[in-house]
Amino acid sequence: MWRRCSNSASRGARGDPDPVRAHPTGTVRPGGYPPHRGQRAPTRGPPGCGPGPRRPPHRSQRLGRVAAAPRRTRARHPGRGGGVTGGTPHEPTTPSAGADPIAARLTALVERLAERGASVDTAPAHRGWQAATALVLAPGDQDIEVAIIERTRREGDRWSGQLALPGGRREAPDRTLAETASRETREEVGLVLGPAVAQVGQHRARVRSGIVFCYAFVLDEPRWMTPDPGEVASAWWVPLGALTDPGNATTLRYAGLPFPAIDVQGRALWGLTLKLLERFAELADLELATG
Repeated sequence: MWRRCSNSASRGARGDPDPVRAHPTGTVRPGGYPPHRGQRAPTRGPPGCGPGPRRPPHRSQRLGRVAAAPRRTRARHPGRGGGVTGGTPHEPTTPSAGADPIAARLTALVERLAERGASVDTAPAHRGWQAATALVLAPGDQDIEVAIIERTRREGDRWSGQLALPGGRREAPDRTLAETASRETREEVGLVLGPAVAQVGQHRARVRSGIVFCYAFVLDEPRWMTPDPGEVASAWWVPLGALTDPGNATTLRYAGLPFPAIDVQGRALWGLTLKLLERFAELADLELATG
């Protein structure tokens, strides 16, 4: 099973995750994913989800990926802190392929996205509201991993409680929509991103004629994520293989209608986020679990 970083306030209010509670109108197959080989459960809870930074476990001891501990680079970055709670975020870096097959796969994937995706500066003129999300990719121990969040449940929020990519609406200071995606990611989960690789998707929302763009970013490893309790209840590093495994395909019923979805730790990833991931999959020569 994967570890996740939850806000203590949200965790106390909602209790343990419940697929039916999270999606009262949907049917989500419960279950988890097996731990990687050589991993063992921590004895004091997930690192980084407690009241302060802890020494990260050895890579062979990690369960899944939720806010993976950053490598210590004090010699190169004197004075930088690490961990989920507190400390200065690490500067974004890109993966070095070297002898790491996962990093090599990610490098090839990034090259495809840069070649086939739209320019970062491309955005059609639009009179309605605009928003941007960040598809953050990083090389994990056994697979490329994607940052996925669960939105905090709030009254009047159409996407309340849903799984999503970090992101939000464009604000006046944002010079580009890619900058919107980067800013929102930093505010929501504390990840500092470098330049976007490419625009990998867009979708016109039905709510007041809005449009949502998706931009790909890359890190050298899955870094700690610090959920903002006002917007994010939990955050995961999800293996890309979990999103493409046909065994994780499921269906969610909304307003009496069935919608395709992907089971992520007993929660349904569907709707707008699934639409954006489908476009990314096309550019990356991948096929999502939903086909």
